[in-house]
Amino acid sequence: NQEVVLRGETLQLLPREYKFLSILADAAPKKVSYKAMGESMWGEDNEKTRSHLKTIVFSLRQKMELDPTSPRLILNYRGVGYQLEVSKSSTGK
Repeated sequence: NQEVVLRGETLQLLPREYKFLSILADAAPKKVSYKAMGESMWGEDNEKTRSHLKTIVFSLRQKMELDPTSPRLILNYRGVGYQLEVSKSSTGK
């Protein structure tokens, strides 16, 4: 497992969660398309990889978001991809 610190709290992430978050962090503040994310994670982009991405995002939001039902850190742009919000207001500070 990998660790990240958010709001002073250490979070344990699975390798796939850490990789996903690293890709978003490297691209921030830009969006990462579903295609680019699937290819970066598994070397391919298809319906199966997109389903896996949704699972990873759900898991990360449960661990990272103050309110996972109203995400402010890991944003999804329908039809486009994902973005990591890096402003101070999104971290609750």
